[in-house]
Amino acid sequence: MKNLGPIIVGIIIGAIVTYFTICRDESGDQSGEPSKPPKGVISIQKATELSNNWTAYRKPAVDSCAQVAGQKTDDRCVSWNLKDLRAYLSYAESESKKLGYEMTGIRVNLGVYGAHEVPECRNLTTMFIAPTGHKTVSKASSLNLSTTLQHGDLPVRPYNKGTGGGHGYP
Repeated sequence: MKNLGPIIVGIIIGAIVTYFTICRDESGDQSGEPSKPPKGVISIQKATELSNNWTAYRKPAVDSCAQVAGQKTDDRCVSWNLKDLRAYLSYAESESKKLGYEMTGIRVNLGVYGAHEVPECRNLTTMFIAPTGHKTVSKASSLNLSTTLQHGDLPVRPYNKGTGGGHGYP
Protein backbone atom coordinates (compact mmCIF):
# COMPACT_ATOMS: atom_id res chain seq x y z
CA MET A 1 0.00 0.00 0.00
CA LYS A 2 2.95 2.34 0.58
CA ASN A 3 3.86 2.20 -3.13
CA LEU A 4 0.34 3.16 -4.26
CA GLY A 5 1.07 6.95 -4.11
CA PRO A 6 3.64 7.02 -6.96
CA ILE A 7 1.34 4.87 -9.11
CA ILE A 8 -1.57 7.28 -8.63
CA VAL A 9 0.68 10.28 -9.41
CA GLY A 10 1.90 8.46 -12.55
CA ILE A 11 -1.67 7.81 -13.70
CA ILE A 12 -2.60 11.48 -13.17
CA ILE A 13 0.47 12.71 -15.08
CA GLY A 14 -0.26 10.21 -17.87
CA ALA A 15 -3.86 11.41 -18.11
CA ILE A 16 -2.75 15.04 -18.33
CA VAL A 17 -0.16 14.28 -21.04
CA THR A 18 -2.73 12.22 -22.95
CA TYR A 19 -5.26 15.04 -22.76
CA PHE A 20 -2.85 17.61 -24.17
CA THR A 21 -1.60 15.36 -26.96
CA ILE A 22 -4.86 13.75 -28.10
CA CYS A 23 -7.40 16.47 -27.40
CA ARG A 24 -5.69 19.19 -29.44
CA ASP A 25 -6.88 19.98 -32.93
CA GLU A 26 -4.74 18.94 -35.92
CA SER A 27 -2.73 22.15 -35.95
CA GLY A 28 -1.93 21.77 -32.25
CA ASP A 29 -2.97 25.38 -31.72
CA GLN A 30 -5.70 25.96 -29.17
CA SER A 31 -5.28 29.73 -28.99
CA GLY A 32 -7.92 30.44 -31.63
CA GLU A 33 -5.34 32.37 -33.66
CA PRO A 34 -5.18 31.54 -37.37
CA SER A 35 -2.44 29.13 -38.32
CA LYS A 36 0.42 30.11 -40.59
CA PRO A 37 -0.36 29.78 -44.31
CA PRO A 38 1.05 26.69 -46.00
CA LYS A 39 3.95 26.92 -48.42
CA GLY A 40 2.78 28.13 -51.82
CA VAL A 41 0.15 30.64 -50.66
CA ILE A 42 0.48 33.79 -52.77
CA SER A 43 -0.69 37.33 -52.20
CA ILE A 44 -3.94 38.67 -53.62
CA GLN A 45 -1.85 41.08 -55.69
CA LYS A 46 0.15 38.17 -57.21
CA ALA A 47 -3.08 36.27 -57.97
CA THR A 48 -4.48 39.38 -59.68
CA GLU A 49 -1.26 39.75 -61.68
CA LEU A 50 -1.39 36.09 -62.79
CA SER A 51 -5.04 36.44 -63.81
CA ASN A 52 -4.32 39.65 -65.72
CA ASN A 53 -1.41 37.94 -67.49
CA TRP A 54 -3.72 35.11 -68.56
CA THR A 55 -6.17 37.68 -69.94
CA ALA A 56 -3.42 39.45 -71.86
CA TYR A 57 -1.64 36.39 -73.24
CA ARG A 58 -4.22 33.58 -73.48
CA LYS A 59 -7.79 34.93 -73.62
CA PRO A 60 -7.73 36.05 -77.30
CA ALA A 61 -6.43 32.66 -78.48
CA VAL A 62 -8.75 30.63 -76.26
CA ASP A 63 -11.82 32.70 -77.15
CA SER A 64 -11.01 32.49 -80.88
CA CYS A 65 -11.00 28.69 -80.59
CA ALA A 66 -14.33 28.82 -78.77
CA GLN A 67 -15.77 31.01 -81.54
CA VAL A 68 -14.69 28.48 -84.18
CA ALA A 69 -16.62 25.88 -82.18
CA GLY A 70 -19.74 28.08 -82.08
CA GLN A 71 -19.34 29.71 -78.65
CA LYS A 72 -18.80 33.42 -77.99
CA THR A 73 -16.19 33.02 -75.22
CA ASP A 74 -14.65 30.15 -73.29
CA ASP A 75 -14.68 29.56 -69.54
CA ARG A 76 -11.57 30.75 -67.72
CA CYS A 77 -12.29 29.51 -64.22
CA VAL A 78 -14.04 26.69 -62.41
CA SER A 79 -15.31 26.79 -58.84
CA TRP A 80 -16.32 23.93 -56.61
CA ASN A 81 -18.70 23.86 -53.66
CA LEU A 82 -16.62 23.31 -50.50
CA LYS A 83 -18.99 20.64 -49.12
CA ASP A 84 -18.87 18.68 -52.39
CA LEU A 85 -15.10 19.09 -52.64
CA ARG A 86 -14.57 17.75 -49.11
CA ALA A 87 -16.89 14.83 -49.89
CA TYR A 88 -14.92 14.03 -53.05
CA LEU A 89 -11.57 14.17 -51.25
CA SER A 90 -12.91 11.81 -48.58
CA TYR A 91 -14.23 9.46 -51.28
CA ALA A 92 -10.93 9.55 -53.21
CA GLU A 93 -8.87 8.79 -50.09
CA SER A 94 -11.18 5.92 -49.16
CA GLU A 95 -11.14 4.43 -52.67
CA SER A 96 -7.35 4.82 -52.87
CA LYS A 97 -6.90 2.84 -49.66
CA LYS A 98 -9.28 0.11 -50.88
CA LEU A 99 -7.20 -0.22 -54.06
CA GLY A 100 -3.89 -0.34 -52.18
CA TYR A 101 -2.73 3.24 -52.80
CA GLU A 102 -1.85 6.17 -50.59
CA MET A 103 -3.39 9.43 -51.81
CA THR A 104 -0.85 12.20 -51.27
CA GLY A 105 -2.30 15.03 -53.36
CA ILE A 106 -4.57 16.13 -56.16
CA ARG A 107 -3.98 17.33 -59.69
CA VAL A 108 -6.21 19.86 -61.43
CA ASN A 109 -6.47 19.07 -65.14
CA LEU A 110 -7.82 21.13 -68.01
CA GLY A 111 -10.29 19.49 -70.38
CA VAL A 112 -12.74 20.44 -73.11
CA TYR A 113 -16.30 19.22 -73.34
CA GLY A 114 -17.09 17.58 -76.66
CA ALA A 115 -19.50 18.49 -79.41
CA HIS A 116 -22.16 16.17 -77.94
CA GLU A 117 -22.57 18.02 -74.61
CA VAL A 118 -25.52 20.22 -73.65
CA PRO A 119 -25.37 23.52 -75.60
CA GLU A 120 -24.12 25.66 -72.70
CA CYS A 121 -21.07 23.34 -72.25
CA ARG A 122 -20.45 22.29 -75.84
CA ASN A 123 -16.75 22.61 -76.79
CA LEU A 124 -15.94 24.72 -73.71
CA THR A 125 -13.07 24.37 -71.25
CA THR A 126 -13.56 22.49 -68.00
CA MET A 127 -11.32 21.44 -65.14
CA PHE A 128 -11.39 18.23 -63.19
CA ILE A 129 -9.59 16.97 -60.11
CA ALA A 130 -7.72 13.67 -60.05
CA PRO A 131 -6.12 12.13 -56.96
CA THR A 132 -2.36 11.50 -56.99
CA GLY A 133 -0.20 9.30 -54.83
CA HIS A 134 1.60 5.99 -54.87
CA LYS A 135 1.12 2.28 -54.36
CA THR A 136 1.14 1.40 -50.67
CA VAL A 137 4.29 -0.43 -49.64
CA SER A 138 4.32 -2.59 -46.54
CA LYS A 139 6.69 -1.11 -43.96
CA ALA A 140 7.69 -4.61 -42.82
CA SER A 141 8.59 -5.80 -46.30
CA SER A 142 12.22 -6.89 -46.58
CA LEU A 143 11.98 -7.22 -50.36
CA ASN A 144 11.23 -3.53 -51.07
CA LEU A 145 14.32 -2.56 -53.05
CA SER A 146 12.85 0.69 -54.38
CA THR A 147 14.27 3.86 -52.86
CA THR A 148 11.68 6.16 -54.44
CA LEU A 149 7.91 5.99 -54.62
CA GLN A 150 6.10 6.74 -57.85
CA HIS A 151 3.69 9.67 -57.42
CA GLY A 152 1.15 9.69 -60.21
CA ASP A 153 -2.52 9.53 -60.95
CA LEU A 154 -4.41 6.90 -58.99
CA PRO A 155 -7.04 4.55 -60.45
CA VAL A 156 -9.85 6.50 -58.74
CA ARG A 157 -12.58 8.31 -60.66
CA PRO A 158 -11.83 12.08 -61.03
CA TYR A 159 -14.20 14.87 -59.97
CA ASN A 160 -15.75 17.29 -62.52
CA LYS A 161 -18.78 18.90 -60.90
CA GLY A 162 -17.59 22.50 -60.93
CA THR A 163 -19.23 25.57 -62.36
CA GLY A 164 -17.39 27.49 -65.02
CA GLY A 165 -17.20 31.18 -65.56
CA GLY A 166 -15.71 33.83 -67.77
CA HIS A 167 -14.40 36.21 -65.14
CA GLY A 168 -10.84 36.62 -63.94
CA TYR A 169 -9.50 37.02 -60.46
CA PRO A 170 -10.71 38.69 -58.26
